[in-house]
Amino acid sequence: MPPGRNKNFVLAHGDSHEHNTNAVRNEQAGDSRLVDPDGMVFEAACGLGILLRAWIDSYRQADPAGVLLRKAEWLSEQTAVEKSACISWGYEDIGSTGICLAKLGYVEEAKDYPQLVEAIATR
Repeated sequence: MPPGRNKNFVLAHGDSHEHNTNAVRNEQAGDSRLVDPDGMVFEAACGLGILLRAWIDSYRQADPAGVLLRKAEWLSEQTAVEKSACISWGYEDIGSTGICLAKLGYVEEAKDYPQLVEAIATR
């Protein structure tokens, strides 16, 4: 690894979600490409935390924190990024998204987010 480089940091989009990422199988491209990348360097787990937030509908179950933990485990296995880092970034993104939605007046859409944050925090 070149000096000054950290394997935990990657070239990131900053707003990755299921609508602007593509999986590819190409040795030169790696495993994925970002659509419209802005080219900022960020901790890899941040983007995976965004995915954990993007799956909010799947957490409407009896054990939402358990579902999130299984999804974080899967992401960790697929990417070799620490599960705990994915969960930490997911926690932050889920909480901040709920706050933003509520402040913008989307109260109904926002209600699931603080409930999930609480479920994760008490787990």
